[in-house]
Amino acid sequence: MIGSGNFYCATIGTQVCRPLVSHKVEIEIVKRLGYFFLSLVGSFSVFFIGCGGGAGTSNGGTGSSSPPPTVTPKIYTAWGDSLTAGCEDGTPPACSYPYQLLKLIPGSIVNDEGIGGETSTEIAVRMGAVPTSVMNSFAIPASGSVSEVTFQSGHAPCRNAGAPGLVQGTIDGVQVYCQDAGNGAYTLTRVSSGTAQSVSSGDSWTPVLPDGMLSGMNIIWAGRNDTSLCPTSNVTPQNCPAASNIAAMTSYVTAHKGQALVLTVLHGVLEGTPQSTAYDWTSAINSWILANFPNNSLEINAPVVAAYNPGNGADVLDHQNGFPPFSLRAFDDAGKLSVGIGDTSTCAISFGKRVPGNYIVVVDSEYILISGGTDGAYACTRGYGQTSAATHLSTAAWIAADSLHLSGDGSMNTNNPDGTGYTVVAKAVQEWLTAHQQ
Repeated sequence: MIGSGNFYCATIGTQVCRPLVSHKVEIEIVKRLGYFFLSLVGSFSVFFIGCGGGAGTSNGGTGSSSPPPTVTPKIYTAWGDSLTAGCEDGTPPACSYPYQLLKLIPGSIVNDEGIGGETSTEIAVRMGAVPTSVMNSFAIPASGSVSEVTFQSGHAPCRNAGAPGLVQGTIDGVQVYCQDAGNGAYTLTRVSSGTAQSVSSGDSWTPVLPDGMLSGMNIIWAGRNDTSLCPTSNVTPQNCPAASNIAAMTSYVTAHKGQALVLTVLHGVLEGTPQSTAYDWTSAINSWILANFPNNSLEINAPVVAAYNPGNGADVLDHQNGFPPFSLRAFDDAGKLSVGIGDTSTCAISFGKRVPGNYIVVVDSEYILISGGTDGAYACTRGYGQTSAATHLSTAAWIAADSLHLSGDGSMNTNNPDGTGYTVVAKAVQEWLTAHQQ
């Protein structure tokens, strides 16, 4: 705990600070325009704590007229894609690594800046480290929204952001929320009413971020969606967008007097075995990260792969191949068999929907590795991971493990004694922060 108690701050137009009174341990979550401020609340006296460096005053005193010293919480911001957003399975919001990180560093603020599917370029644009501009002319109305807005190709600030308030920025001095409307078009909604504003093609987008975000500790986990965009050797900022974007983000954070921790790209079973071009690319960008950020990078694959369950046959195979183990991966697809499985060798299985390649499907006590194909006509490995191939009734339920994403609190994947995948990530990050006094 920091100081005499803990608190949360939220900014909705103006900063708001609230006293917290609690006699039990609980989690307070405040969502500010899509940005998650998380703070672990414990038992403490009543205090008003100033946000953004404001002074705090005591409400219960010991006779002294002097106010207690202002306590400034450490701010951690996790930038990334779906691996940072988390919650492919489990119970929100505990099914993400930023949330689990908060539990390990109570008294701090942790912002979850993960949006699924984003490339390193889009993450950097959303941070403000890489510029972007609109590509068409339009008018922002005095109130409400404007649709069919386009941005530079690959440089949209809010791709996959479908909720109002998730991404906020300004264009020509007008604050707006940005939403992905699909098909390369975006909708901008005014934060507050004002005067209509004409916007011309080429006008810049500037992100609006909560106070103190960039000047804190920024944890950057980017590049997973850049597979195939980098060479498998000689990775440099000049020939690899992930490298140049990560370099831009760290420089941008430093310019705002913040700190940066860069996580390596997580390998995934989707890369295939034996080692593929995709695996080589991930290894190459990871080597570049470790070489260029020797004092502020974390090789995240090592602790994840090392947390395998040696008593699980699928985990043993993943560990041998250097992939996140089955027991730490998200169970994010499920259903019931459309037709029973009448023999122990067929891959002509009808799950009732197409199961993606490299997923492991659990039916009763059998693991079935799906290599590819369509529903009813798969390439597969029956009895995978030292399980026994068996027949299954048409009413049998099945559940499948993702080829990349990790499990979160509440997941039905309870095969790992160390907990969930995102718990393992959060612990590794917390250990690095502690070792580096961050």
